Parts: sequence; structure tokens; C-alpha cells
Amino acid sequence: MPESLTISSTGSRSLHPLPASELSDQVLVDEFGDQTASPPAVNALWGAVLPTLAELRSARRRLHGKALAIAALLVSSYYVLVISEFALLVRFGAAVVLVLALVAVGTSIMHDANHGAFSRHRWINRTLAYTSDALGASSWLWRIQHNALHHGNTNVDGFDADLALAPWARLAPTQPWHRRFRWQHVYIWPLYGFLAMKNLLVSDTSSLIRRRIGEQPLRRPVRFDVVLRVVLGKVAHVGWAIIVPLLFNPCRWFRARRHLPARPLCRCRRAGGSRDAPSR
Repeated sequence: MPESLTISSTGSRSLHPLPASELSDQVLVDEFGDQTASPPAVNALWGAVLPTLAELRSARRRLHGKALAIAALLVSSYYVLVISEFALLVRFGAAVVLVLALVAVGTSIMHDANHGAFSRHRWINRTLAYTSDALGASSWLWRIQHNALHHGNTNVDGFDADLALAPWARLAPTQPWHRRFRWQHVYIWPLYGFLAMKNLLVSDTSSLIRRRIGEQPLRRPVRFDVVLRVVLGKVAHVGWAIIVPLLFNPCRWFRARRHLPARPLCRCRRAGGSRDAPSR
């Protein structure tokens, strides 16, 4: 017999059989004419696998601890790579750590916040959701594409925009096939490295202009504040990814531009804070 779940204030779980009266008139018929489980039975199945309050608190602590560790790796590796004057080998290691930290931000902090799952407080989720904008992709468009289209129509060609990788890859049997797709499992991985640039320069702008994500229309109005947030997010991305590194490493940049011989680790800052003029 299907059972209902009760969670006490202490977090303990207990199952109780559902009376037949709750099930007798709850049989549904799906689109194919087959009978499906009644809502109480479905709720009971879900309830049987729900975590306790203690488990939720423990999971949330681990989630927040992981986010702090990611943030620490991100800030420290960015400082070593962009601002400090450590040896080249140390900076190369910092670049590797920075890449991993940025990926972790996107797959953990940004993802969970845009799902509204990072915190119980809406304002925290909304604030951390903007990490997507800082990474170059609009959080507003991401929530529509990922939360609505992807999770609402997972792996359904024409709805799930995550499948739209033409002409580079074929991810659904309904998509056209080409001989090059025999090797997509090999060449697709380096191409994924260009997704950030694609989101920054092409995808979001195209979606706003066309009012569509893939083949699906945007069902929300594209207001001025939406466009402003998208633009500010991309400005922020260009700021930390391009402008700040150039400000802290001007000698290297100008020497590369002018094809001048560069000293090892050109030191542009004196002890007093002034900058050396480029040698000629």
C-alpha cells in the first residue's frame, strides 16, 4: 500500500499507510490512454527519498564550504597570475588553477544559484546567479535555456538548446548526420573551450535580437533592465579577463605590440609605485 511521509521537527522520518479513500478516485489517464499512479502515490514515492532536515543542513554546509574553497582558489590564482611578479613557472601553475576554479564556479556556484538551490534566501541566490554574467553568459538567458528548456525538455531536439551544436556535433538521432561526426568525440573537446567566447560575443546578443533561444521563442519580455544587465555583465567579464591583466602587465603588452626585446619578467613598478618608461 502506498505510504505518506512525515518529517518531524527533529528531522526524523516516518511512513504512514495511505487510506484507500485517498486513492480510489485519483487514477489518472496519460496521453496514451494508460492509467498512471495517483497523486498521493506519487507524493509518497517522492517522500520516501526526501532527505531529513539534518541531512539538508549537512549538505548545505558542505555546499557552502566548497564554494568558499573555490572562491579562495579563484582569488589567489588570479592574484598570482595577474598581479604578482612570481616566476614564470609559478604563474603557469596559477593559470592552470585559475582555469579549474573558473570551471568550478560555473558548474557549482553559478549553476546552483541559478537553480535557486544554493541558499534558502532568494537574495543570495540572485546575487550569486550573477557569477554567470561575470563569466560572460547572461544569467537571465541561462535560466530560460537551462531551467525551462533543458530541464523541461531534456534531450528533446528543437527544445533543449544544449543539443544545438551544429555544424560541429550531432547529439540526437533526429539531427542530420555527416561523416565528420564519426570523430566528434575527439575534436569536440577543444571546441568546448570557445563556448565562453561564443556566449560573450554571439549567443546572448543573437537571442536578444531574435527573441529566441534556438528554435524556441522567449516567453518573457526583453525589457531595458534585462538588456542593461546583460551588457554590464559582459563589461565586467572584459574588465577582469582583459583590462585588469593589461593594466598590471603593460610592459609585456607594449613590447609585444612593438616587437621590442623583452626582459625576463619586466618589472613595471618601482618601490615607490611609479612605472618605468619602456626602454627603446
